[in-house]
Amino acid sequence: VVAGVFVGLQVANWNTDRQNRALAHGYLQRLHHEVVDLIASDADAARTSEETNRHLHEVQNYLNANDGVAPAFGPQHCGAIARSHVYARGIILPPTLGELLATGRVLLIDDETLRTSIASYAQSINDIGQLRDDIQIDRLPLARKYPELISRRAEQWDQAVCRFGEMRRRDDFRNDLTDNLNRFGAYAVDVLAEQRRLQQALHAQLDRRLDIRHESTSPPGAIK
Repeated sequence: VVAGVFVGLQVANWNTDRQNRALAHGYLQRLHHEVVDLIASDADAARTSEETNRHLHEVQNYLNANDGVAPAFGPQHCGAIARSHVYARGIILPPTLGELLATGRVLLIDDETLRTSIASYAQSINDIGQLRDDIQIDRLPLARKYPELISRRAEQWDQAVCRFGEMRRRDDFRNDLTDNLNRFGAYAVDVLAEQRRLQQALHAQLDRRLDIRHESTSPPGAIK
């Protein structure tokens, strides 16, 4: 009788372990799919923010330079100034990751390194979401405050016209542009780029755990 009970318990435990492993594997597959989708959908936003940040720095360098020679700025530079208050990209926690943590089923994952990565990802996403909220406080639409320096001629801001020479002679504008540039730089680097780095790092951990190989020679989720 004792032997029968023992065997029965062992079989029950084995079945439970098998079910838990299958459940954990399903969660990881879903999470991998969501992270891959996030990396793909954020690619354009990452490139756009990097370009806008670069254009803003090029304008600031001109405004702060000692000589009066204006570079050949294109409409993208004026558009960058006009949109320097826009921080529109969402900070997203993959649904499966949130479910794993909310239900405690993250403990089903027997890979300690991956469990730590999941918990760290969630905390970091919360932190950069708070940073984006802080950056947006008292943000300043420069085109609204300085219509005499920035004229919108069409629906798209890339069609706006900027009077760069007059901007250079205005200390108030240069001060406000510096504030917007610092905010947008934090958004581009500390929010969007950091979110992307976290996505790529988690993607790499999931690939390792699920033994997934990608055809590309680039790091998982890397911007090409």
